[in-house]
Amino acid sequence: MKRRLVLIGGVLAVVLSVIAIIPSGDDDVRRAPLLPTSTRADLSGVVLQGVSGTTTTTIPQNVGKVAFRGAVRTPEGQLVPGATVRAEWWRVEPPVVIEVLTNDQGQWEIKEVAGGRWKIRAYRAPDFATGKVEQVFADKDAEREVDLEVRNVEDLSITSDIEPDPPITDFNAQLVVVFADRTVDAEGRTITTPIVGMPVTLVSDAAWIRVSGEATETTDSTGRVSWVVKCREDGPHSLAVSSPLGTETLDVAPCIPITSTSTTSTAPPPPDPSETTTTTRASGGGGGGGRIEG
Repeated sequence: MKRRLVLIGGVLAVVLSVIAIIPSGDDDVRRAPLLPTSTRADLSGVVLQGVSGTTTTTIPQNVGKVAFRGAVRTPEGQLVPGATVRAEWWRVEPPVVIEVLTNDQGQWEIKEVAGGRWKIRAYRAPDFATGKVEQVFADKDAEREVDLEVRNVEDLSITSDIEPDPPITDFNAQLVVVFADRTVDAEGRTITTPIVGMPVTLVSDAAWIRVSGEATETTDSTGRVSWVVKCREDGPHSLAVSSPLGTETLDVAPCIPITSTSTTSTAPPPPDPSETTTTTRASGGGGGGGRIEG
């Protein structure tokens, strides 16, 4: 009997507890706030220490089944032995460069390389510069015949200009002559160096008279000499210059009379080799650095 009373009393206590926690319809539902299970760390003040090492870029291997071959010639068709053939593979930047030499017959070959876009040119220091750059796109297993052209670079450059051109009979004309050394460097670039301090003598036939300037002038820091001359007769008349390097006949148009239909050139005088020249060559001395052309 006592056990039943105890059991009943326990059940009543549970029921009363449940009733006590059930809110009335008019009261707000009250719940305990949720506690965060994690927090966000503030890393703004954390300084990471440096790590020693290097960064590398993976460059694809230039290995494949592509082959290039051909010959190196001058514009006149002459084969050029000992020329450098430079092939640049432009799949990566900077391009991968492969260089080979032509054999005794001016022939060359590059084989077992990858396909893609190639630029190929030829030159031979110190006398042959690149004539034309060939751009070739090759499939992965192509065999291409590529003939290359070089142009001869004479070691001495003599350029001249006269204004007005053609010269007008009985009118003054400005004559300019420029002397320079030219050579091809190990990269195939043409270097022009003005010849400084060299005596140059004006040589002409009787139709020309010298208005100003000495008979023999010395080249200045740009390799130039100049005179004012006058043509006294219509037609072609010889003009030349003489120097320790030899005598050079100038390319001068025939003299013309002045008329209402006479036309003259307004072309500038020969380019100044010193515009991009770092050093100059004195007459009789060795060559130095100079203007680099293409």
